[in-house]
Amino acid sequence: MKTLRKKVLTVCLALMMAVVMAVPAFAANANQITPRVSLDSWSYFRPYLVPNDRMTVVGAIGNDAPVQLSESSNTSKQQFLARYTTDGSLRIFSRLGYNASNPSQSYTLNAYRSGNWPCTMLKATADNRSDSEVDFHAVDSYTYRIVLVNWGVYLTQNGLHQYLTWGPYAEAYENAWAQMRAGDRRFFCRFMSAYRTTLDNEMPGCESLSGGA
Repeated sequence: MKTLRKKVLTVCLALMMAVVMAVPAFAANANQITPRVSLDSWSYFRPYLVPNDRMTVVGAIGNDAPVQLSESSNTSKQQFLARYTTDGSLRIFSRLGYNASNPSQSYTLNAYRSGNWPCTMLKATADNRSDSEVDFHAVDSYTYRIVLVNWGVYLTQNGLHQYLTWGPYAEAYENAWAQMRAGDRRFFCRFMSAYRTTLDNEMPGCESLSGGA
């Protein structure tokens, strides 16, 4: 009987250890990519509080091309693609110069680790992973923060026509973002209707869609 009890206690102890060791794994998943982000589709990234502004590549695409916040122009300079690369890292690609058959030769958001850490574009080669691998952490039911995984800094808005930077976590909305599928105005209007009592004047073009299906 004593032998049986020892076996039962041993099994229970083993189960308890398995549960305790599993807890960190579940806890780690709490900050994994939010389901509010659409992967593998061209999108506009806009600040939470300014629906008509967009993340934008400035000038010609190339290494060190700066990224800033600009008014909506719905051009390829403002279209980005979040996708996993062959090395398993999640990156944000610009539509400018994008090579679907060879993403490593395409340009991703990157941290230029000097001064105030401006956000720039750089080719997504493997040796650039530490400065361009991102994750998306949920803020609320609509928005998220874009975090640079290896450095723990967040993509930060510094005002219209100002360059984006990577900075510390903030409870305020200067590093909260929302995503809108490129070319889908109806999706945008539906999304923003959650924040406005009227679509007229504040979001041109939405008034004609507000009553649609």
